[in-house]
Amino acid sequence: MMNIIWLDTELTSLDDPHILECAVIITDKNLNELEHGHWIIHYEKPELEKLSDFHQKTFKSRIDGGNGLFDDIVASKTTKEEMERQLLELIKRHCPEKSCPLAGSSIHWDREDHWDSWDSWDPWDPWDSWDPWDSWDLWDSWDCWDPWDPWGSWDSWDPWDSWDPWDSWDPWDPWGSWDSWDPWDSWDP
Repeated sequence: MMNIIWLDTELTSLDDPHILECAVIITDKNLNELEHGHWIIHYEKPELEKLSDFHQKTFKSRIDGGNGLFDDIVASKTTKEEMERQLLELIKRHCPEKSCPLAGSSIHWDREDHWDSWDSWDPWDPWDSWDPWDSWDLWDSWDCWDPWDPWGSWDSWDPWDSWDPWDSWDPWDPWGSWDSWDPWDSWDP
């Protein structure tokens, strides 16, 4: 595995997304930072006022209780084209084409035709690349295998745990299931 591209963006919307802010960190496979970048794209105030209530509440000025992103956007001189050029240059310095996975939180919104991605909310995504037994897929081999209990319940399994005569006893039919009971019917390894 090569390096990892950790990406986070703030967008105008999910229906018609335009980047407001973009941050990227390139790490090696051991998560050591190699380089990072951060860009805020310039928009005029009237354009920002058209955005959703979420944007208005979250990105309003710090004085009004927001995170101040709208103030930073209006003050920024960076265009979308400049950001794209600088971002691609940064990525190309550390990642050969189609060799580095895209990672981050909720990147299914950030991702646009990228060939591989890891959502940081899914802890199993990196396992696919860091798996020391890559040629031996445990999940395909053992349907019931649990990494936290590799031998499952087999090491402590007791056939009598699955049968308790008092669970099946009925006071209205005291001999009910006893006359036809077969101990092997309730046990199937």
